Amino acid sequence: MRRPICHEAVRFAMDLRSSMIRAAGMAEWACMSAWRIRL
Repeated sequence: MRRPICHEAVRFAMDLRSSMIRAAGMAEWACMSAWRIRL
């Protein structure tokens, strides 16, 4: 019995969203640190 593909897609989307949020946070932190250094 294989798991439904919908469950896999939902889990994949959740992982993708969390990784995107993490990448956005890293980019924002880098931008803020660079801005602080430039001042």
